[in-house]
Amino acid sequence: MLDHLFLRFIASLKASLNSSMLERAGLEEQLHNDLMLGDLTFETSYSLPGEASPPRVRADLTVEWPTWSQGSYRSWAIGDGIEDPIEIVIEVALRFTGLGELPTTPLQLLTHLPRHSTQTILNAPMELQRVTVETSYDITTDDSELSAEVVYETTCTFDEQLIDDEDRVQQALHQLTGWISSVLVQASDIPLTYLQL
Repeated sequence: MLDHLFLRFIASLKASLNSSMLERAGLEEQLHNDLMLGDLTFETSYSLPGEASPPRVRADLTVEWPTWSQGSYRSWAIGDGIEDPIEIVIEVALRFTGLGELPTTPLQLLTHLPRHSTQTILNAPMELQRVTVETSYDITTDDSELSAEVVYETTCTFDEQLIDDEDRVQQALHQLTGWISSVLVQASDIPLTYLQL
């Protein structure tokens, strides 16, 4: 079920990202529906203005609307109240591409990036989840591509008051996009070696 809360949340997030002066990072926005589980997922990517194309550092955002949250929202909408939490999960992956060499250790990235956001996003901070460094080989050309990723995540929980409080949700999303802009600047300043474009 494509619920209004999720659509309003995505619309507010996109408006906040655009007003924060970040630029869409070339990848198409996507809305996925897991036919087996029923989860809905929205994906988009943003980078700092003036970045190369494709950007060397970008933020890949994933917003998930789990099926049990859809059921809880549906119960609330028909007047049955909320039994299980209504949650929207936000993941922000800082993606470093076109590297000339991999970071010596993941700590090379983490010494320049926060472990969590200083502000909460609807009562929960963005928390560091994992760091990945990878080498991809193209067997047809024998070329390799080096990249790294730092992933943060938070879960936004909606109570009955918050569902209808669009101003509070928009304020929280402005805090989120401000934080994304800040960590993109920090990520761009990390002394990594990139291939020449």
